[in-house]
Amino acid sequence: MKILGRLLYLFVIIPLFVGVGFASFFLSLSFDGIWSQLACAFVLGFNLFFGYILYRLGKRLFPPGPAKQKRNISPQELSEQTSLEREKLPEAYLSLERPRVSPSFRADRISLNPLISALIVFGVFLLGALPKIEQLLVEYRLSQGGVLTRADITDAWEESGESIEYYISYQFRTSVNGDTTIFKNKQSVSAGYFWKINHADTVEILYDPDDPQTSRIREQMFHLALLDYLAFGIVTLFGLGLIGGFLEYRTRKARHSRLQEVGQPASALVFDRWKTEDRDSEGGVSDNYYVAYAYPAATINGQPKLWTRAEQVDKNLFERMQIGTSWPVRYLPEDPFVCEIFVETGSLTQASLPPRSHAKGATG
Repeated sequence: MKILGRLLYLFVIIPLFVGVGFASFFLSLSFDGIWSQLACAFVLGFNLFFGYILYRLGKRLFPPGPAKQKRNISPQELSEQTSLEREKLPEAYLSLERPRVSPSFRADRISLNPLISALIVFGVFLLGALPKIEQLLVEYRLSQGGVLTRADITDAWEESGESIEYYISYQFRTSVNGDTTIFKNKQSVSAGYFWKINHADTVEILYDPDDPQTSRIREQMFHLALLDYLAFGIVTLFGLGLIGGFLEYRTRKARHSRLQEVGQPASALVFDRWKTEDRDSEGGVSDNYYVAYAYPAATINGQPKLWTRAEQVDKNLFERMQIGTSWPVRYLPEDPFVCEIFVETGSLTQASLPPRSHAKGATG
């Protein structure tokens, strides 16, 4: 019955509606004056109303099917599914343990872009810390070769902003080219020191004999606020991280070049895959995808061995690298753990699985 209704709708009702619409429109043009305008308006209104009726009828005759949405499988469900799939692997692969995730030697995963981004951020931090660094360098130079003297305190005051800052201004006399000259300076000090010398008349300072304009209060040298120490710590750790990241990049780049020169081909079998979830403070969830594969290669002593690696991959590659699929790889003969997998030319075949009776070898 529904099929008959759909046929009538498509081949009778719709053509009839279109034909009647055109006929009534051309018929309305035969009227003169205001009657022609009224006839056109009536025909237009009738067609719109009847078209709406046909639209509602069409929705009933051709209801939209349920949208098929791929459910995001949880890590626990994926683990159960992976366990079932691993049962079909050859015996030599069943006992393999999940290896520790290692950096990839694929060419598309060796890039300076993350280091460049981090270097830009480090540069911004370093630029903000330059005034403090310059201050520390000046104070270090004064501590090594500065002249100790007493200066007269000329003023002490507070400045309020986001926080209260304390200042002391002072002046001292010294001989320059045989003439006694007065030099003036002001310096930011800690609150404790400010109240300590609140009623004092003089203060000990160190000044540069080659440039007496450069001077510091001795007790306030190398004085930094807690936030300054925190900022220096962050900049230092960031810098060390950049150095470590660059050395890691150079090592991986050199090994990738070595793989291109002397890499030995082999076939790797995916024997494990999993994912983890990271939750942020706002409740969002991001997925991390990992695959583990094994490939045969000889040890330094020439003994056959199954080498295993695990790498982080993106979601698309994760969907392609199913349990039991084989992928071409190349490894370093002097260090078979250094291995590059070719994901662009990987053959997603189950036929490449070795028979259970022949799949022998040590695992590693």
